Amino acid sequence: MASFNISHPFYPRDVPVPHYVPNTYPTHLLVPPPLGVFALIFLAVWRLSRTDRFGRPLGGWEKAALSWWGLCGCIHMIIEGFISLNSRTFAGRNDIFSQMWKEYAMGDSRYAHGDACITIMEGLTAWLEGPGCFIIVWSFLNRHPMRHVLQFGVSIGQFYGTLLYFFTEIFDDFAHGPRFHPYYWWFLVFGLNSPWLVVPPILIYQSWKELTKAQKGLDNATGYNTSNGKEKIR
Repeated sequence: MASFNISHPFYPRDVPVPHYVPNTYPTHLLVPPPLGVFALIFLAVWRLSRTDRFGRPLGGWEKAALSWWGLCGCIHMIIEGFISLNSRTFAGRNDIFSQMWKEYAMGDSRYAHGDACITIMEGLTAWLEGPGCFIIVWSFLNRHPMRHVLQFGVSIGQFYGTLLYFFTEIFDDFAHGPRFHPYYWWFLVFGLNSPWLVVPPILIYQSWKELTKAQKGLDNATGYNTSNGKEKIR
């Protein structure tokens, strides 16, 4: 069996990350500041999303949903976009994004050694769902007919990706970090990803209702009786 010179903090201890260099910033400069920036982005979208294109005031639920989508777009394209492009090299660098991801990789080392599933999943999230989030914000502000179709599709992608992320780690018996560590597992891995287990199903349900209502209205308008499956006689 091949042996590796272990000079990194990742799990399992024999995972090869030969280009690793230690972080120079402490944890309190790598984790709280990005969370603060996320909060500011959410609040900024909330403050800016006062009315739609027609001047109709937006309710609290609508503003919260648009703030969620604005924040998701930034996270997907900037944070996850970075890892999708640098998954095989960032562990050997010390720019701020690389250090942030090395901190996270101590809870999930699949990022540190360029795991194929993680890299591809993050790439799809960054470059498909990321722009999709901003298009959703635009479509809701402009009351575009495609808004709920987009929200339904991107929310399914987010929820599916998050389930895949957690279930593949469960399948590997939590081998890529200190198992159930209060900070590395419960906060970094589970805590920071858990919103995508909660919010997308809510938005999927909302869009499901709106799309069902629209289809029912179309059926009624075109003379199709959905109660018995037969065309109405005019």
